[in-house]
Amino acid sequence: MTNDHTVPQMYLRRFGRQPTSGRRKPTILARDVERLDHPFPTSIRNVAAVTDFYGERVEKLLCQIEGDAVPAFDAMLDDPDGALPGPDRWPLGNVHREAMAWWIAAQIVRTVRQRRRL
Repeated sequence: MTNDHTVPQMYLRRFGRQPTSGRRKPTILARDVERLDHPFPTSIRNVAAVTDFYGERVEKLLCQIEGDAVPAFDAMLDDPDGALPGPDRWPLGNVHREAMAWWIAAQIVRTVRQRRRL
């Protein structure tokens, strides 16, 4: 059984709070759809997750695609001078562009509407 994420953990981490004493992983403030007025902190692993949503084989493929895209996201989002990379790091190189293309394609098939269409 897998814990499949409809929103990639790699993406959620950017919105998480960095670990505090005793915690090693970032946390994010979440809300249960039945109790929107009661937010609670939880780990990224528990947010936007469904058990066996994609199945183990597809989830492994998506994890691989997302892992390959992490350096491209880092290159774009971790520039100390601002929100987008400077001219020395933009446009992204071929390896980063390929990883981002695969990541974008994987996001498209994550939606029910797109899967039905395909």
